[in-house]
Amino acid sequence: MINNKKPRCFHPGRTVAVGPYSVIAGARYDMAGTDLSDVDILVSLTETVPARLWRMGYKNPIVWSFPIKDYYGPDGPWLALLEKITDELKIGKKIFIFCDGGHGRTGLLLASLIAKVESPDDPIAVTRSRYCVKAVETIQQAKTIFGLLGVEVPKAYQKTLMDANKIYEILLRKFIKKN
Repeated sequence: MINNKKPRCFHPGRTVAVGPYSVIAGARYDMAGTDLSDVDILVSLTETVPARLWRMGYKNPIVWSFPIKDYYGPDGPWLALLEKITDELKIGKKIFIFCDGGHGRTGLLLASLIAKVESPDDPIAVTRSRYCVKAVETIQQAKTIFGLLGVEVPKAYQKTLMDANKIYEILLRKFIKKN
């Protein structure tokens, strides 16, 4: 029997360059064996902060929780978060950012930081080349990123990225069909 399923990405934590700084990015689902003992600040983009972080060696009491609904963009003070992270990176803090799967929300934050610090023409392409080809999943996330540069989302992304609302419709139909 042929298995047509693509292998799932694994993101226990990868160091990613952001201008002259670096952050560690990953997925909550893949962090079980990750050593967090030398991390200064955890930035959780999930809707709940996993309690097991302290069992993984995380010694610091600093966890920034910035919950973003899966597949969507931020609805809180995004610019303030980007500035605070950049300020902490400037003074040498080691920061680990994560969401559940390590693609959408983590990619959103990475690409946003890259947009603010480096101002490349295409922060999504830069993020995908440095972190994961699946980083940034939806048009809502792309609008946030390119909005930081004051430009429209390029047509290529408008054609290839899904709308978060459509993803939820598909997931709901699958759930209803299953039950």
